[in-house]
Amino acid sequence: MSDSVLYHYNLKLWYIRSLGEEVIVHTSLEDAIKDLHNRQDVETVWVIGGSSVYDEMMKSSYCHRLYITNILKDYNCDTFFPEIGSQYKSVSDPTVPSGIQEENGIQFQYKVYENTEYVSIKNS
Repeated sequence: MSDSVLYHYNLKLWYIRSLGEEVIVHTSLEDAIKDLHNRQDVETVWVIGGSSVYDEMMKSSYCHRLYITNILKDYNCDTFFPEIGSQYKSVSDPTVPSGIQEENGIQFQYKVYENTEYVSIKNS
């Protein structure tokens, strides 16, 4: 692995980090996040669900931003994204398209929220 390459990791299950053939198991969300932030080759950690993983991460002060896709159509579902807490404030991000988007006849809108209680892992 080159020292000049920065990686983005997706935390599907917050306990596991996969680097090629290496897999490291953590006993908590906090340990996994701290481990990933202490690596020099990790720039961003993305949590990509499910619902209980989102909920725990959103309650953590280590969660900096939420990048949400709001689908503007009703579906018959039994699992939903957790409620966004009052510590999150809507912000704009120049890298995220604004306004209503449409793909394959489905309208959606991107939303970005920033955690006002965010604590940088590098400063904790």
